[in-house]
Amino acid sequence: MRPTVSVVIPTYNRAKLVINAIESVLVQTSAVDDIVVVDDGSTDDTHVMLERVCEVSPRMANVLRYFRQPNRGQSVARNKGLEQAIGEWVAFLDSDDIWLPEKLEYQVLALHEFNSLAAACFTDVQFMGASDVKSTVFELRGEAGRGMTGLVLNSVELLLDRSRTPPVWVPTLITKAALARAVGGFDPRLRFGEDDDFLFRLARVTGFCFVNKPMVVVDRSPAQGRHTGPNAIWDTADFRLAQNQYRYEKQLHLSEGMPRYVRRSIRKDLRGVHSAWANWFLQNGNLERSMQAVSVALKCRFSIAIFVKYLLMHVSPSLVRRLVCLKSRRSKPYDA
Repeated sequence: MRPTVSVVIPTYNRAKLVINAIESVLVQTSAVDDIVVVDDGSTDDTHVMLERVCEVSPRMANVLRYFRQPNRGQSVARNKGLEQAIGEWVAFLDSDDIWLPEKLEYQVLALHEFNSLAAACFTDVQFMGASDVKSTVFELRGEAGRGMTGLVLNSVELLLDRSRTPPVWVPTLITKAALARAVGGFDPRLRFGEDDDFLFRLARVTGFCFVNKPMVVVDRSPAQGRHTGPNAIWDTADFRLAQNQYRYEKQLHLSEGMPRYVRRSIRKDLRGVHSAWANWFLQNGNLERSMQAVSVALKCRFSIAIFVKYLLMHVSPSLVRRLVCLKSRRSKPYDA
């Protein structure tokens, strides 16, 4: 029997793009039963556009359900969609991305192949809108040589590998709806990194399988101009640092009882966040808070580089500040 599938699409001010996303779901070779679009407080004509399209497309009108809420972030929008989904399985799609026609068909076959071993499946990703990114995610990670389908032996370990392009992208994911609800859905406190948080919690309770084929096209257009309205906060470094700190502290708490390497990896991530906080405070003229942040970074997980930074800040904070400013001109402004 064909599994029932719901697709959740959160959107904000993407009236034209969301139509493309929906149409990419409608042309799937394995039909979906339900498309839930959650409008997170759009100020454009998203509602009007969807009404017009449904009037001329009976097929869209039959499966599409539209919900509107005040702007509360993508996590809340996805949770609303997850709450409303009627399918046994749920898949997620961002409103500026599209699926290729055979995505769900390949994933249903993979899930059947691995049956009780995996209740979640992801695919490779290709990009649009980024002229400098020609490779897929699997290629960027050096994993394109896998078989067409496969089982991830340790999903948590895979997700903790943050040294490279993220391995699993939520717009490629399909999982059991009941399982997504059981792990708590998406954290409403997160407007940045909420995908990583959700996937980590999901990986704690189920295995992941994959389809080694780019089945989702993700928009990686330059960020400038894309983060508008309430989402403009994404472009502020202190917001991103606070979100990452909360996420890693949460993961450290959830990792109680897990293998030692898991907690060591998360502590390393936390160390990087606090070291980056030290840079941010230093550039904003707050030496005391900067020194506190470096001390916390050392407590998270010792490293020679952070220890040298700690010593230099006590001996010559002006030198460290100059080095941080120099580094910020060449890379991300608040790297560790």
